[in-house]
Amino acid sequence: MDGICTCYAEILNKIIFCIHPMTEAEIAMCITQALSNLYKDDFGLIRVEAEEESISAHLTNYLKPYFKTWNVDIEYNRDGQVTKKNSGGDSIFPDIIIHRRTPDRGERNSPENNLVAIEVKGHWNRKNRRIDELKLIDMKKRYGYQYLFRIELEPEQGRLISIRE
Repeated sequence: MDGICTCYAEILNKIIFCIHPMTEAEIAMCITQALSNLYKDDFGLIRVEAEEESISAHLTNYLKPYFKTWNVDIEYNRDGQVTKKNSGGDSIFPDIIIHRRTPDRGERNSPENNLVAIEVKGHWNRKNRRIDELKLIDMKKRYGYQYLFRIELEPEQGRLISIRE
């Protein structure tokens, strides 16, 4: 168990001190640990099939310690003063994003300021997951998100799924 704690501590130090950019594997490990903490401490929300927005809000609290130099936001739909749009011109509301809020449009839409976009779905939600995947891929193209994930809130534990173009 000590090796695991040491591993997380090393990753946290890299985040805090910006020694090097996080890899996808490191990011996935941090998100998985946050998801595990959500299931451990707030499982009641999943058991009663609470709104995904509520569960996502709780998950952001578990993500923040792993991403101290980033903003972790739920349903953050701003592109400066205007609403984020998909390539079809419709407003979008990503479940969770890990990014840096910045007023400069060029910086806002750069990969350096847009680390992760996440969509969350409960096992009770029967909507087509491919819609979320396409939304994430579009966000990467329009806003420069480096990594895309879906989270499936399964009855016993959460599942993290990496999305590729």
